[in-house]
Parts: sequence; C-alpha cells; structure tokens
Amino acid sequence: MLRDYVQAKLIKKISPTDIFIDIYLDYKTFNFKSSPTCYNHLLSMFNNTLKPRIYEPTLNDMLKKYRENQIANQHQFFRQMVTHRYVTCIMTGYAAHKCDIVNIVSSNDTVYNISNGLLLEKSLCGPFNSHVLSINPMNFRIETRQSNKYRTISTYDSIKVNDSIFTTLTKDYLTSHYNKFLSKISMDRQIFDP
Repeated sequence: MLRDYVQAKLIKKISPTDIFIDIYLDYKTFNFKSSPTCYNHLLSMFNNTLKPRIYEPTLNDMLKKYRENQIANQHQFFRQMVTHRYVTCIMTGYAAHKCDIVNIVSSNDTVYNISNGLLLEKSLCGPFNSHVLSINPMNFRIETRQSNKYRTISTYDSIKVNDSIFTTLTKDYLTSHYNKFLSKISMDRQIFDP
C-alpha cells in the first residue's frame, strides 16, 4: 500500500528531493507515533528501491519520447489502415494475422502513406523488399527472378493479383518497384551471361 502511494507521488513530481519531502509530510499524517522512525523507514525504502528509478528528464529526453510515441502511433495507424484495406495477403489470400505490411517504395516521404503499403504473407516480405519478386503494373501478375536465398517463391510466378483494390498512387508505386525489379534482372543477366 505504501509503495503504491509513493509511486503515485513519483509520477507527479520531477525532483527526487521534492518527492521525498512531499512524501515525508504526507507519510507523517498516517498517525505514526514516532516521526523519526517514520522518517528512517521512508529514507530506507527510498534509497533501496525507489531512488534508482528516479531521474530528472531533460528536454531532449522528453522530445525523444514524444517523437518515439508519435512514430509508434503513426506506424500502428498505418498498419491498421493497410490491413483494413486489403484484409488478406494480396498474393496468397492468407489471413492478416499471418501477414506483415511492406512499403512498396522505400522512402522517408512515403513510409506512412497508405497507398504505399501492401499486406503480404510474412515469408514474401523479404523477397518483395529485395526485389526478387514484384507485381507487373501492366497485367498485375506476379513476376519472380531466380534467387538462391528465396527458392520457393517461383511458385507464385504468373499469379494474377486483384488490381481493383489498388489506387492510382499504389499503381504508380508498383511501377517504380517493378522498374527496380527489372533493373535487378538485367544486372543478373550481365553477371550470369557474359
């Protein structure tokens, strides 16, 4: 009970000294007969358990925490919106709990743009991000390139995805992704076909 009371006070104050004085004054009102005993008990508890947890946050600490919360909230909102838009993996049809969100185009400007997100089965996220597979924006068929790391993805080659769920901006992002995919294929040909 006392520890809960002390921690509730810790939330309201910043300076450890102010906290200690405030708690001591309140603690005396619990009708202890000996205030030195009360003081010693509180001091012992404060030094052994609570003091290591107290620090005075700087402005930079507070700004950093604010930014982290803001980014976490943006990411959570982005995930919810993309999951709501696609419901299942666009390539396999697996349920959302077996999927992850990928950005079609990696850029700081478009990270949390809902049109730049796709819901993919978790095993397809790596190949998609490394441009081993892509969606052809002309016919909306999956295309893959050979990769030793991702051998099983060739089973998805030529499968058509439902293009009616894509916005114009999503199609533009897919075009950009597909162009990078094609450049990787041409690089592969230069390496393997001298």
